[in-house]
Amino acid sequence: MRVFAFIVSSLLFTSLWLPTLAEECGIHADGAICPGRRCCSRHGFCGTTIDYCCKGCQSKYGNCGSPICPRRRRADILRGDGGDMGEIS
Repeated sequence: MRVFAFIVSSLLFTSLWLPTLAEECGIHADGAICPGRRCCSRHGFCGTTIDYCCKGCQSKYGNCGSPICPRRRRADILRGDGGDMGEIS
């Protein structure tokens, strides 16, 4: 009985907690917008770190280009490092 109660409580906790960690946005989530000032990553998840807010951030669905993003150097722009639009996947 204790094992059953543990499993049920674990599933309940996971079902309530996990959606807040893996909130989806953008083209991967039917145009869902990130709440607050969070960014929508290129992979379609909301967050506030460089991985979410900088390269590939979906600006229509969240806050992009925050101060945490490294600035592109003039040499990179002239060299044509690809950027967000020129990247080949």
